[in-house]
Amino acid sequence: MVQESESASKPTFIHGHFFGAVGVLAGRASKIFCLPLSVQIHGGDRVISEWLGDEPVSHVIQMLRDGFRAAKHFGDSLFVLDRYFLTVPLLEEWKACSEETPGLLHVVTRAKRNCTAYERPGAYKGRGRRPVHGTAVHLRELFISDAALFQEARLRMYGTEKEVRFLSRTYLWGQKLYQPLRFVLVEYERTQAILVCTDLSMCTEDIITAYAYRFKIEAMFREMKQCFGGLCYRFWPKAVPKLDRYLRKAAADPLEQVKDGQERRRVLKTLKAIEGYVLFSSIAMGITQILCLKYEGKIQVSD
Repeated sequence: MVQESESASKPTFIHGHFFGAVGVLAGRASKIFCLPLSVQIHGGDRVISEWLGDEPVSHVIQMLRDGFRAAKHFGDSLFVLDRYFLTVPLLEEWKACSEETPGLLHVVTRAKRNCTAYERPGAYKGRGRRPVHGTAVHLRELFISDAALFQEARLRMYGTEKEVRFLSRTYLWGQKLYQPLRFVLVEYERTQAILVCTDLSMCTEDIITAYAYRFKIEAMFREMKQCFGGLCYRFWPKAVPKLDRYLRKAAADPLEQVKDGQERRRVLKTLKAIEGYVLFSSIAMGITQILCLKYEGKIQVSD
């Protein structure tokens, strides 16, 4: 698996189980946690889904659906994701889900520096096909060309107050989709970032502040692993083929070799055991986080 998260301590190329997690931000300015709501395996289970008669979907789509399920309990929500998730399939799924529950969930994410968007099309002149988009805009060039138009504010980011310069624009994005999105160009210290939001009316400062809390999900995984042993399971049936670290991307899934019904049931039980172990670990961590918030400053630790 390849990962390029800007705030994770993992190496770029890693082997392991691919989990997707959804959490809710809880606390106050002095102490904020990401409480885990759903932690499930999202990668490598295509064949298992076919055994169960389920529709195999990508990690991106699974994450968005998990976000909508959580939002149905909490009400109107912001779903903060890293730049891996800014894709046409995600926006198409978001539009489909939003038709059923308008405004329930909006996405805040980050674009790559080479991101290209489009202006809205000009007035139709009555000849040929109607244009679906206008002039292409290379967003990173706006840091230089529109530098004089940036606004300034002091915002709380990553636990401290920072001087931030920002510029907000609405453009179309996505080949053959051309979804209107809010793009926020941000500069602070020596960092430049391009944030994206599906809510075109959201306050720019709120978009920046919301994305600044995204690292809390990384902190949640770290604490769940190091303090609660949430990823220290050792379940592996003999029915599962051994890991081939040099397996080609186009090669068949090793689980396709499992034909026997009893062996398949063992694989399914192992998957349930893994997700169950992680579930109970996340529940234990969530309870601990809630207790820390409730009794902040009231618990005395003695030597």
